[in-house]
Amino acid sequence: MTHYDSGKNEQSLTAHAAAKDKVYPEIFKGSESIDLAHQSGNTYDLRDKIDVVARVKWPGHKFATVYTIQERWRSIEYQRYGDITITSYNTITKTPVEYYEGIMQFFLYGYYDFEKAKFGNVALIDFARLRYLCDKGVLIQSGKNNNGGNKMQDFVCFSFDDLNMHDCILWSNFTIVSKTKEMTIDYWRRLWFLSR
Repeated sequence: MTHYDSGKNEQSLTAHAAAKDKVYPEIFKGSESIDLAHQSGNTYDLRDKIDVVARVKWPGHKFATVYTIQERWRSIEYQRYGDITITSYNTITKTPVEYYEGIMQFFLYGYYDFEKAKFGNVALIDFARLRYLCDKGVLIQSGKNNNGGNKMQDFVCFSFDDLNMHDCILWSNFTIVSKTKEMTIDYWRRLWFLSR
């Protein structure tokens, strides 16, 4: 088991509670109702890496649609890096984790100022698309870390710019500057090469 930080868990719960009122209504704007079930300590949370099960009723639909979401709320000072981090390997148990094992549909990644109770940048990411394009060599990791800290977990990084260019960001509360023409050409060149 990795080190459990009760302080960070409390911060995550604080940000989640705020997101119920501030973020989710924006993500699912136009829906008739949003029912959020936070998962904590159960199989969805521990094995499947699902933090939230959202049941959203859309106009014209007979039933609510179910969405599964992993949340990651980081302190506002980390926003300057402009990327997301996803754990990939637990060096204590020697097992794959979030990146390889997670079955959530979406990754809700954002920054929260816990002193001012205010959100910074937040993005909803298509997790399946991210993994697929990364594994195919189209989406390139912006970095990775072999973590020797308390959590003893390796993680991979992806910049918001790259995620935006590869259409992995489904919703965000901030504007992402478009990539240069050369990088866009390189993206399509790599897609063509991999399709051969």
